Amino acid sequence: MSERCSDCNEYTYVDLFAGCGGLSEGFTQRGFIPIAKVEMNKDAADSLLIREVYHYLDRADRIDTYRDFVTNRISKGELLECVPESVCKTVRNEEISEDNAGELAEWIKSRLDVISKLSVDVIVAGLPCQSFSSVGRAKGNDISDPRNYLYWPFVKIVEELRPKICLVENVRGLETADGGIHFQSIVRLLKERGYRVTWNVLNAKEYGVLQNRSRLFIVSVRDDLQCKFDFPEKVTNSYSLHDIFDDIVFPDEPDYGLSYDDCSDYLKEFGIRKRGDVLFQNQASYPVRNQTQDQRIMKLCIQEMLKNGRMLLYSELPTELQTHKNLNKKSFQDRYRVLNPNGVSHTITAHISKDGHSHIYPDLEQLRYISLREASRIQSFPDDYFFSGSFTSQRKQVGNAVPPLLAGALADSVKRCLDSCI
Repeated sequence: MSERCSDCNEYTYVDLFAGCGGLSEGFTQRGFIPIAKVEMNKDAADSLLIREVYHYLDRADRIDTYRDFVTNRISKGELLECVPESVCKTVRNEEISEDNAGELAEWIKSRLDVISKLSVDVIVAGLPCQSFSSVGRAKGNDISDPRNYLYWPFVKIVEELRPKICLVENVRGLETADGGIHFQSIVRLLKERGYRVTWNVLNAKEYGVLQNRSRLFIVSVRDDLQCKFDFPEKVTNSYSLHDIFDDIVFPDEPDYGLSYDDCSDYLKEFGIRKRGDVLFQNQASYPVRNQTQDQRIMKLCIQEMLKNGRMLLYSELPTELQTHKNLNKKSFQDRYRVLNPNGVSHTITAHISKDGHSHIYPDLEQLRYISLREASRIQSFPDDYFFSGSFTSQRKQVGNAVPPLLAGALADSVKRCLDSCI
């Protein structure tokens, strides 16, 4: 008897260390059914929850209720009252550890009964990566950092649930961090539990995302399944950041629910903006400390980008504007980074929650950093995606996320693999 889920046209998935839901969004958009999502950060978990509500209301043809929420006509409590309790219980705001991995696995099994599914087909996980990243290692990677070992509870949950496929996302530095010990351990532990393991580094810009963002993906297929996983084929397009920026007119969000002008083919083709969408969470930020000096620097950097298509190094600034001593450090030489409107963005990270110097909007009239909505578009989140929490928290969530378009391409590959197992 086949071990498929109860509806043969639907596969199920669980998202661990889910963040605000980039991986989940890609898999849900491709028709996978979420069983459970676990995230320790409360704001990110709230973002996951509200997105679950969005998908429920969208399927029920009640999207106007969701729009009432994002335009401040109803509260979060009133929104949650519009959906069954089972939808809200899809998301669990809890830290994942070796101590609770077994209990979480039992909770996930109970969720299968609630939504009448037979098994978990896929587990996806964005393991915390700060200490594996090049920035984290530059600061001194502490081998005792507990985030380095969160793959242990992940593997325990995999062992309990026995999904057909597991997909892990991390920075490419995982392969070499601490001599590669953590990467090698993940591969070994999955193989010991009966999985064939493959991995690859994918760049989001090759899958429809207007961002140069390389990440490592580890995919494991259960040994008893006669199927092969192939990573998705690359997508080519000629779009640029102009296609993300040009329809947003009011970066300061004077009012929730502003209508858009006509948008670019890119936003339509890749499903980032849909008919009926309204503009919200488009707050931009501006220099606060050393405001006058920062504005002078930003203006020079924007001029260089618009005229010559290149970044102005810190050491190339007028001497009176060079007030920092870290001139020999590459990370400081490119402190003020203007986005090239005719190209794609460099990698968006959680650092955009601290200051916007790394992603300056390319317009001499505005002298600002990119807005939350512009950042989320660069990450390929749909315009109707709501991010919970403070302005700082929202930007951190966006910076940490897997781009949904890349997640969707991986979901398509996972589905092809599962389909071939029948």
